[in-house]
Amino acid sequence: MKFKISLLLMFISMSLLAEMTNGEGRFYAYEDDSLKFINQQLLSSAFQDVLDKEMKKMGLDSDLFWQKFEERLAENLNPISDRLQKKYGINPPESSEDKKADVDPAKKDAFDKEFRLIKLKMRAKLGNIRKAIKSYEIKKKSRATRSASSRFLILSALVDSKQVHEIYKYFTRSGQGLQFEKTYLTVNYEFQQTSWNELGVEKSDDFTSVLEQYWQQWLVDNFKEKLGEIIIADSSRKKMLQDYVFQMSTNAQLMTGESSAIGQDFQNNSWLNIQLKYRRIDDNEKKDERAFEISAKFLYLDLNNSEVILSADYPRVEKVFKFESDHKLSSLIASFSYQLPLQDLLKIRPTLAQIPMNSSRFILEVNGLTNIKDLIQVNDHLTNVGVILNLKSMIKTYSGSKGILAIQYTGKKEDLNKLLLKIDQSKLNTNMLMAFPNKENMGILILKYITENSTPVQTDLTKEKI
Repeated sequence: MKFKISLLLMFISMSLLAEMTNGEGRFYAYEDDSLKFINQQLLSSAFQDVLDKEMKKMGLDSDLFWQKFEERLAENLNPISDRLQKKYGINPPESSEDKKADVDPAKKDAFDKEFRLIKLKMRAKLGNIRKAIKSYEIKKKSRATRSASSRFLILSALVDSKQVHEIYKYFTRSGQGLQFEKTYLTVNYEFQQTSWNELGVEKSDDFTSVLEQYWQQWLVDNFKEKLGEIIIADSSRKKMLQDYVFQMSTNAQLMTGESSAIGQDFQNNSWLNIQLKYRRIDDNEKKDERAFEISAKFLYLDLNNSEVILSADYPRVEKVFKFESDHKLSSLIASFSYQLPLQDLLKIRPTLAQIPMNSSRFILEVNGLTNIKDLIQVNDHLTNVGVILNLKSMIKTYSGSKGILAIQYTGKKEDLNKLLLKIDQSKLNTNMLMAFPNKENMGILILKYITENSTPVQTDLTKEKI
């Protein structure tokens, strides 16, 4: 029994060792550097070495990553350098003659010392590379025989490949982010146990037009360069938007923008739909008070692919309004409604910044599914192996043995075909094989059960560059 347990533990230990990645850290220490600081820098250097090796294993462009990493570091350090130069009275040279000008050595030394510490600490923390390391074990620490200031560290680390993907995407994504030519704004109003009159509104347009124009102006003031022209959609345009989004979810051609005059009309556009719901819960005429339960939600869509960019759903809020006239009541309710979504709508800018601007779209039909789990597995697999193309896959429809995936990626169509060819004849799991029946048109993927006689060619996507 003990022998079996020992064998099992040895097997588990060997399996873990196979997954570990060795990393080497190097650091040249100054006399004033504390031991804690030195150890932090050695660990940081070793983690970066591990990350570099993992990216290469996954077929990611590590050279591009480190280029972007250094650019981001320099961008963050520039204002700090300017501030420190002012602090120590050191003016940056504007010409070759200025470079020859005398600089107080003591000030220059103080500047260099402080800037070095800030730069090294920032480099160690930038991008939170540490989160990709699940665990690690230090194997060796040493100093150079000829120079005690040169320190070395060797460790073995267990790496979270999903986090490596996220870190890679964070640094290599397009800096400009997604932008639109037009954004449509629509608002739905729903009443429960109340009416426009009880909101103090004589004509509904008096309330809706003012509220929608305020939101329109807020969007213009905050996101005009991102959202383009902000258009309050009338009822006919709203119907077109609803029909178009519905068709997008069921029509593969529309998903790629390859057909429909309506589809062409909505290309490079987005749609913000806000929903408000009012319910009267109390009415105190003596105190001139009326209480409402108000709830709201919004959905912000990319009309190129009907994908949700941002959404929020707010819990019901009970609000008592004290008023002297119907006009005052309607103004108070409009003001309260206006404020509800603003805090979450501010997330539009950072959310769009994370979506590549020059992205392409592709529709993949998946056949041979046994259940929705197979489609989810294909969807996740594509996203994982396509990280170098910033590939994002999304399930659009599922019906029995067939599903549709909407794929968004950066790069050329040839790059995507190259990726899909690498997946061809590879295993999705222990039971299923992925195959493209037509190599000229990679729009259809078939899942096949692996039988005893099957001899699939397993493509190792981690060892080849796309």
